[in-house]
Amino acid sequence: MRHPSAPPHVNARAPNDVWMMDYEGWFRVGDGTRCDPLTIHDALSRASRVYRAMVALKTDDVKKQLEGASHRFGLPSAISSDNGTPFASAGSRDCRFGCCGFP
Repeated sequence: MRHPSAPPHVNARAPNDVWMMDYEGWFRVGDGTRCDPLTIHDALSRASRVYRAMVALKTDDVKKQLEGASHRFGLPSAISSDNGTPFASAGSRDCRFGCCGFP
């Protein structure tokens, strides 16, 4: 069993095989609005697929970013996240089924 603080084990065999997804830590912008930067990058090449300032942690907004990236770069074999909030929420579970063309 993997210890929760250990890094995830991801075997990317080629560029665009596995994407890594995370929120990079929120901050407030000049008008006080909360900003949550969403990053999605290629696990092997580390190339950025998405870097977006999100104003809310909404599953539908993340799905839209994943769909846009998959149209631009093609579908990866897998997407990995740290399964922390918000990715482990009940609303995000449906993204694994049918999102962006994933079975």
